[in-house]
Amino acid sequence: MAFQYPQFLYALFLLIIPILIHLFQLRKFKKVEFTNVALLKEISIQSRKSSKLKKYLVLLSRLLAFTALVLAFAQPYLPNDSQQDKETEYVIYLDNSFSMEYQKGTKSVFEEARQELIKFLPEEEELIVFTNNRSFRNIQNLKNELLSVELTSKSLSLEQVLLKSNAFFSNSEHTQKKLILLSDFQTSQPKAINYQDYLSYNQELYFIQLQPEKPTNTSIQSVNYQEIQNQIELDVALLTHGEMNKTIDVSVFDQNQLIARKQVSFENEKSINTKFKLANQAYPKGKIEINSEGLTYDNQFYFSLNKATQLEVLSINQTSDDFLKRIYQNKDFNYSSYNLNELPFSSINQSDIIILNEVKDYSANLVNALQKYVKEGGQLIVIPSVENVTSLNNFLKKLNLQPLGKQIQESIQLTKINFQHPIYQNTFVNEIDNFDYPNFKKAYQYPKQSSTALYYSNQQPTLISQDNVSLFTTALNIENSNFQNSPLIVPTFYNLAQLNRLESQLQFQLHSPNSIKINWTSTTDDVIQLVDEKSKVQIPQQQKFFKYVEINTSEVPKEAGNYAVLAQGDTLKYLSFNYPRNQSILTYYPFENRDEIYTSIAGFFDDLRKQQEIKSYWYWFVIFAFIFLLVEVLLLNYFKP
Repeated sequence: MAFQYPQFLYALFLLIIPILIHLFQLRKFKKVEFTNVALLKEISIQSRKSSKLKKYLVLLSRLLAFTALVLAFAQPYLPNDSQQDKETEYVIYLDNSFSMEYQKGTKSVFEEARQELIKFLPEEEELIVFTNNRSFRNIQNLKNELLSVELTSKSLSLEQVLLKSNAFFSNSEHTQKKLILLSDFQTSQPKAINYQDYLSYNQELYFIQLQPEKPTNTSIQSVNYQEIQNQIELDVALLTHGEMNKTIDVSVFDQNQLIARKQVSFENEKSINTKFKLANQAYPKGKIEINSEGLTYDNQFYFSLNKATQLEVLSINQTSDDFLKRIYQNKDFNYSSYNLNELPFSSINQSDIIILNEVKDYSANLVNALQKYVKEGGQLIVIPSVENVTSLNNFLKKLNLQPLGKQIQESIQLTKINFQHPIYQNTFVNEIDNFDYPNFKKAYQYPKQSSTALYYSNQQPTLISQDNVSLFTTALNIENSNFQNSPLIVPTFYNLAQLNRLESQLQFQLHSPNSIKINWTSTTDDVIQLVDEKSKVQIPQQQKFFKYVEINTSEVPKEAGNYAVLAQGDTLKYLSFNYPRNQSILTYYPFENRDEIYTSIAGFFDDLRKQQEIKSYWYWFVIFAFIFLLVEVLLLNYFKP
C-alpha cells in the first residue's frame, strides 16, 4: 500500500497525547473504615476492574479513530504495479487517407475520428500525433493543429505505420510506451503480419478500427485510348465494391463541356469496361466522371490528348531503309535519311530519334557526336550488320552497354514478346500465343537483360531497350530475315520512336517519380511551370537538355487535375494527373480473433482510464473513524462499571 500524501503520517506521533492524558487522569480509591467489609470489598474490587476496562476500551477507540483519520488524510491506495513510478509516452496515428472519406451519418469517418480524438486527448502526458503526411508534437495548440488536418492521397501500410512510429518514441527503458492506431485499416493487399516484431519490450499496441458498416464504392480504375478509323476510342475500366446490380452514369468532358455520356450496369460483375468513340482531335483538358456513392476522390479521371507534334527521325544507313520510310511516313514523324558517307553531322543534334541501320564503320567523329546525343537524352535505335560488328562493339562499350557476342550461324526464330515492356504496353488487347513470329538466318548472342523486349527461341534477347538506347541483336534486311514483312515491325518501330515522347502519355499518377520530357529550348534562366485551373503556379524539379527539358513530378503537383505547362508565358501543352487508386477497394486488414480491436475512440479512452486508475481507500478510513468514535460514545454512555 502507498500513500498520496505520506507527510500526514507524522500526525500519528500525536497519539501519545491521549495516552498521557489517560495516565494522568487515573483515580486513586480512598479507604473507609467499616465494621463488616467482606461484601463491600468484593463489590469494590469488581467496580475497580470494570472501571479500568472501560477506560482502556475508550482509549483504544479514540486511538483507532484518530489513526483512521490520519490515514484518511494521507490517502492510501494500491498502485498499478506495471505502471508504478513510470512515465507514459503516447504516440497516436490518425489515418487521413482517402478511404476515411466514407460518410457515416452526417460526417465522414475521418471527421468523426478527429473530433473524438481532440475531445479525449490525454493531458499532461508526453504526446505525439502523426498522420500519413504530417506529425504534431505535444504543443499547446495541438488541438487547433489537428483541426487543420485534411485528407490526403498518401497512405501508409500497417508495416510502414509501425516502422514510422518507432522514430517518435524515446530510447528510455523506464517509460511506458503506448502506440494507438486510429484507422479503418483499409488495404488493397489484405495480408496478416506479425506486428509484434515491430514493437519494443515495453511498448503496448492498441487498434481502434473505424469503418462504415456496409461499405460500397464505385471507381474509375484506368483509361486507355487508341486511334481507330480516324477516331479516338477511350476504354474506361470501372470497378465496384459492395452493392451489385446498379446503374451509373459515365460522362466525358473537355474543358468542362460535356461531349459524351452513357449509362452502364454492372449486372453482378465487379468490374466492367465501357468505350467512348470521340472525334479525332486534341482534348487537352479532358475529364471522365461518374455519379457514385461512397468515396468521391476516384469518381473523376483526368486526361490530356494534346495536338501531336512531329518527331524528327534520322536514319543513318549502309543498307536499304525502305521499310523505315514506310513506317515513318505519317503525320507524326518527319523522316530524313542519309547514307553514312553523306551524313551532315549538324542533323544529329536536330533529331529526336536516330536509327543506325546496319552501319559497319563508326568513325571517331560519329562516335563522339552520338555519345553526346545520347547523353543529352536523344533516342538511339541500333540495327547491327551481319558482316562486321567490331566497330559497333567498341561504340557500345562507350555507351556502357554489353557488346554483341558470337554470331549464331543457324536459323533462329523470335518466339516471345515481353508485353509488359514499355514498347508493347497497351499495344495488344490480349497477350497473343499464336503470333506469326519472324525468322532470322544469322543473329548475335547477347547476355540476358531485364530490359529485353523480344526473345529468340533460346531465350536470348532479340531487342533490348535501356538508357535511351534500343539495340537489335540481328540484322533486319530481307536477305537475313522476314522481320520486315512481320506484323510486329510497325508497332515495334512506331513505339520505339514514341519512347522519346513521354509527354504524350494520357495521364500520370501523383506522388510517383514521373520523368516527363517537354520539347522546349531556352538559353535563359526561365523555368517550366505547372498551372492548374485555379491559376495556382507550381514549379517541378527540372533539368535542361539540348532540345528539351525533363521535369520530375514526384513532389508537385499534389492534387489531381489538368495542368497547363507554361514556359516564358507560353502554353506548351497540358498534362493530367490522377490520384493512385489503391484506396478504392474497400478491403481491410485481417485481424485475428485474439487481437483486441476497439470500435470507438470514447470506448478505448474510457477503458484506458480504468486500467490506469489506482484503487484508493481513504473513504474506508473515514468510515472506520466514524465507527470508532461511535464506539467511544456508546462506551461512555451505556457501559456502566
